[in-house]
Parts: sequence; C-alpha cells; structure tokens
Amino acid sequence: MLLAQARVALGVSLGTVLPEERLSLAARWTGLAVTVAARLEDQTFYAHALRMHGNELRKAGHVGAAVARLEQSLALSTQPADLGGSLAFLCRATGELGHADKFDAALLEYRRLLDRNAGSGLLFQPFTLREIELRGLLGIGRVAEAGQLVSVSVGTPSAPQWRIIERVTTGEVFVAINQPADAANAFADAIESAEHHRLPHQIQRTIRATMKADMRGLTAEAQAALKRTRSLLAPQHPG
Repeated sequence: MLLAQARVALGVSLGTVLPEERLSLAARWTGLAVTVAARLEDQTFYAHALRMHGNELRKAGHVGAAVARLEQSLALSTQPADLGGSLAFLCRATGELGHADKFDAALLEYRRLLDRNAGSGLLFQPFTLREIELRGLLGIGRVAEAGQLVSVSVGTPSAPQWRIIERVTTGEVFVAINQPADAANAFADAIESAEHHRLPHQIQRTIRATMKADMRGLTAEAQAALKRTRSLLAPQHPG
C-alpha cells in the first residue's frame, strides 16, 4: 500500500510541475501505482489510483485510454467526493474528445452530487465545476453556452493551480466569443501566476491559446516566462 501511495503521489506531483513534453513520465508513475493497487484488497484506493492515472493519461495525450480508466474508477467509487473526482476528470476527457453525450451525462451527475453534498477536496467544488463546464463546452463546440457562463463568478479555487487553469480556460472562451480585451487580461494573469507558481504546462496552454488568437505580444511574454520557468526547474549541476 505504501509503495502504491508513493507512486500515485509522485505521478500526480510530476503531472503538476512538468512541461507537456514530459507528462508521459507522470502517467508512467501513476500507471505503476495502478498495477500495485490492483493486487490490493482496497477498492477505494484502487479507484483513486485509476482516477489519477486516467487524468495523467489525458494530459499526456492518451485521451481514449483515460476515459476507460476513469469509467472504471467511477464504477468502483462509492463516496461523493471520490465520485465527484472521477466525474470531474471524465468531463474533462470526454470534452476533449468532443463526445457531447458523455460529457453532458458526466457533468449532470457531477452537478447533482455537488448539490446534494458539500464540496470537499480539490476536485469537488463549485469553482472546479464551472471551469470544467467551460472547457468542455468549448471542446464540444457549444461556444454560445460557454459565453453565457464565462462571466458568472462561482466560489473560490481550492488551490492556486486551479485559479491558473481557470484563467487560461476563461481566456480561451473570451477569444471564442470575440472579446479580445477580456481574453488578453485573463491570459496575462495566467502567465504571471503560472510563472510565479512554476507551472510550465499552464504557460504552454497559454502559448497555444494566444498563438491561435494571433495575440503575438502575449505569446512572446508566455514564451519568455516558459524559458525562465524551465531554467528554474532544470537540474543544477555543481561546477
């Protein structure tokens, strides 16, 4: 159990701080945790390992495999917060795949759970729900609905990285509904905060979004921030 817990924790931590091109390492460690967890007689922990592995697979670009792990985690989960976590990641993955029906079903169940239970943990919060819904609506092409939701403020983020994630997503929505000034403000905030917290993946998300929107000045700012962040995260060799 200790070995499996350590592998999950390491994988999730790496998935938070590594740049995109190295996120497969995070998925590898969470996958090793799943291998051990499958042999333990602890369904709750096995569901947790599958949940975290599914999300790291998604971030590493293996979205179809992520959905399979997350659906398995959902089937094994029993507590509201655990169910909410699996549903949150499932919304993210199905939205990225453009599977509107599965996204809608997962989002509806997430909202029902949250209405019946007080939010707890990083993934089971009103703030998290709003960000997940915004990104999913963009993914399935329902831009008008995302535009209606983007200016609605709900709750507070459960951790600094969730605020940064939300800022990038909000910028993407503002671009999609042709509000470039608001998009630029959200992206600038995301760049500054992601550099401060040393989150290269979120800077890379911002680079892609600003390039797509032809916001060249912000792209250059983000690229410079990414370079500085990489230098801070690089191994330091004596001499």
